[in-house]
Amino acid sequence: MRSFRSTLAAGLALVSTALACGTSSDGGAGDGANTGTGNIGGGDGGTGTSGNIGDGTSGGTSGTSGGTSGDPSPVPDGGACAADSADTQRKPAYLFFILDQSLSMSFPEAERAKRWVPITEALKAFVTDPLSKGITAGLELFPSQSDGGGGGGGGGGGGGGGGGGTPSFCDVSTYASSAETLDVPMTALPVTSSTTFSSKWPATTTIPGTPTRAVFKAMGPIVKKWAEDHADGKTAIVLLTDGYPQGCTAADDNITNVAAEVAAIKDVVPTYVIGVSDVKSNLDDLEALSTAGGTTLTRVDTSDPVQTQKEFLDRINEIRKSTFSCDVAIPPPPAGQTLDLSKVNVHFTTGKGVVEPLGYDAACANTKGWRFDSTTDPKKIELCAATCTAFELDPEGKLGVEFGCARRSVDDVK
Repeated sequence: MRSFRSTLAAGLALVSTALACGTSSDGGAGDGANTGTGNIGGGDGGTGTSGNIGDGTSGGTSGTSGGTSGDPSPVPDGGACAADSADTQRKPAYLFFILDQSLSMSFPEAERAKRWVPITEALKAFVTDPLSKGITAGLELFPSQSDGGGGGGGGGGGGGGGGGGTPSFCDVSTYASSAETLDVPMTALPVTSSTTFSSKWPATTTIPGTPTRAVFKAMGPIVKKWAEDHADGKTAIVLLTDGYPQGCTAADDNITNVAAEVAAIKDVVPTYVIGVSDVKSNLDDLEALSTAGGTTLTRVDTSDPVQTQKEFLDRINEIRKSTFSCDVAIPPPPAGQTLDLSKVNVHFTTGKGVVEPLGYDAACANTKGWRFDSTTDPKKIELCAATCTAFELDPEGKLGVEFGCARRSVDDVK
């Protein structure tokens, strides 16, 4: 079994991998000084695929994002071909973490080393990981610390809401009312210091009760609105907990009612559930929540803290990957040109600036391939699996789409 930290990372990576790619008409590869000639295919005759990227005219400066890219119309086939190009941009991912800070995560003391410590260590690793670039994440802790004692000192009761009544942590109003009032507001990753997140959670947990319904009632509208306001990317909830809802009213602790809160936003926002416990029955009810959220429950065994941290981190990394998209909308052709699908090419520029031409492969059997999403009415460019993985693992990498030169086949780039 993999370690807990790795599983959590993989889970976050799954969420994060769904980062989708958008397009930009910015001609970043051309000469930024008016002429903007060059790009792919400015080589010496032949196929027109051997030229340099953004080389510009002889003696010209390197291109800037404001420059145009290439000639206004393609050079006829048979001679050197100068293509116009448009860079693509990754679509962002937005993750809302809901972290269980109930007493059972740290009590008895042996459980703290098995649950709370490896989970929070894995989270710290994720938010500082360079591969998390392009993700914006926030954090809400539950139960809320509004009951007597507050701030990790609630001691044996998490408060009783004033004399034996329903604890105030069951009240929706004790949780965030907007993305700006989360325990950790939405923050661009990676952060330089994990304390941006870790300073908000306690060293040990002291509040009994797991008010899952209350926190979802609060978070549901917040996350749904965020997703609607940020349609440029993908938004998801990641629930990290060690057990079923408890400590509030019978209706609030009913798993069916909690699942209904999750299902209410499923069409807009998926909910990933990571259950952390070595007691199977503690996690059985969580299956209903993950199903309601349109995902599959991840069970993390806590019998070995090192393994727990690895498994937890692995799962988070898998979630990160699930937010990454390997399709790209076909950019519009340059002004004055019509789109000729037989003269569309794609290249990948690594974070180190190495340009790798990709070949068209309708079957996606080639390691450096791409294809259209439809052979009759294409709207998107799809990356084949190996190309997608390379793109996913290079946060600084970008795709370029070229127009005007005969399409490269997979044989041309072997």
